[in-house]
Amino acid sequence: MLKRWHKLHRKVSSVFKNRANPSGLIMIQIDGLSMEQFESALNSGKLPFIKQLLNHSNYLLHSFYSGLPSSTPAVQAELFYGVKGAVPAFGFFCRSSGIIGNMLSSQFARTVQSRIEKRGYNLLKGGSAYSDILTGGARKALFCATSLGFEVICGKRRIVGLLKIVLRPFLLLRVLSLLLLEFFLAVMDFFRGLLQHQRFINEIIFIPSRVAICILLRELIVLGVCHDIVEGYPIIHCNFLGYDEQSHRRGPKSVFAHWTLKGIDGAIRRIICSSRRGNCRHYKFLIYSDHGQEEVKSYADEFGVSLKEALTNVLDKKISVDQKDSDIGIQKRRALLLGVRQFRNFDVVEPQRRKGHIIISSVGPLAHLYFEGPLNEKCKRNIAETLVNRAHIPSVLFSDHNSDVYVMTKENCWRLKENASEFLGRDHPFSCEITQDLIDLVHHPDAGDLICCGWRKLAKPLSFPQENGAHAGPGPQETHGFVIIPADFLGKDSKEIYYVRPLWLRKAVMKFLNG
Repeated sequence: MLKRWHKLHRKVSSVFKNRANPSGLIMIQIDGLSMEQFESALNSGKLPFIKQLLNHSNYLLHSFYSGLPSSTPAVQAELFYGVKGAVPAFGFFCRSSGIIGNMLSSQFARTVQSRIEKRGYNLLKGGSAYSDILTGGARKALFCATSLGFEVICGKRRIVGLLKIVLRPFLLLRVLSLLLLEFFLAVMDFFRGLLQHQRFINEIIFIPSRVAICILLRELIVLGVCHDIVEGYPIIHCNFLGYDEQSHRRGPKSVFAHWTLKGIDGAIRRIICSSRRGNCRHYKFLIYSDHGQEEVKSYADEFGVSLKEALTNVLDKKISVDQKDSDIGIQKRRALLLGVRQFRNFDVVEPQRRKGHIIISSVGPLAHLYFEGPLNEKCKRNIAETLVNRAHIPSVLFSDHNSDVYVMTKENCWRLKENASEFLGRDHPFSCEITQDLIDLVHHPDAGDLICCGWRKLAKPLSFPQENGAHAGPGPQETHGFVIIPADFLGKDSKEIYYVRPLWLRKAVMKFLNG
């Protein structure tokens, strides 16, 4: 009888406890960290807290397949809204609105997000989002492409917000010391870049950008997330950009890229420790990377001309619009997430289509070419053959009148569906999924008439901007991230799952949130 009473008491206590302290979820994204580089950092001691978490907690590590394009806006569209292949690239020509832009432009990102929001339930509804491209319907969205600025500290009452920071001297001292240290390292890296014959102006631009993204933005994210934990937000999503920023500039294996991981690991530790001290909710968390990066060589370094110049020469056509600063990728743009109002729409262009001109969008290893008027199959084949033979593009993708997708290389022209392994390599970890995603990418309504691809299975891939690390293409590193999730999060067979893609993770999160 006494045992039954104690059992009933525990059940009743549990019910009241769960009502008083409902569950919550914290989603932490480490941008651009592939599974291979994650394991390397884990073994080299760059991620001590995460290693401890995997060794002593009830959390499992899985592979994460990004989908295509292997970039943050595409992954977040699938995860936050359930829309696969929502964008054809990080930057593209939106045919319906008639503008060309990239997903770090506030105006362009809002246009794309409003289109995606109509197609799926907002995963972050009632929660918060930090340093993301899309906001997932979050009630509080800060440092995102669609919601820029210092509101995380100040909000509308900027003076009150600043006073809150000033009155926390230890926090202020910590941030200032970290900023000084990172500035010193950035200056050292600047001279190292010059010795490696990097462009002077790009190296100068990278110093403040690196300090802002790797330290200032990271610390502001931690501050905001810890505040939301105390407030009891049901779901919180944050994205740490430091590794991806350094990897673009120096390469995914570089010492400076891996250096940032120790700071990110410390930031994750502080967030999780804060969640365990919180009284409002019992938070679970998941840590993932949306994609990885390939070690690449710049097209301009390989052939001595930019893609724009090469296409002008071999196609005998003028370029109507080429995205501004596309030769340096997105590296200097990310600092704008901290909120520089006059530059929020700096990269949105409404092109004046002229006869015989083409539009290029080449942010990364995929370059979309938009021609005036429709092209027939024969014309596409001829142009693709010219591009691979005379402009030295590794491969060109296009569709025929039957909607079949072909890959043109110097060796052959393959129908993708039957010959994907010839293009991707036989050991690609996601060959089945990625073949269909490539087909869908070519058929995207905003994709180019022809898509130039820098992927090479037998040599270092090419990227069309000036960078040493890149993603968005179909390579095995750029499509292979990781995810750390509670052992029971994906159901009874979670230990047997080989990999997770954003749509599957979304379903698991929704099931968790709905109880």
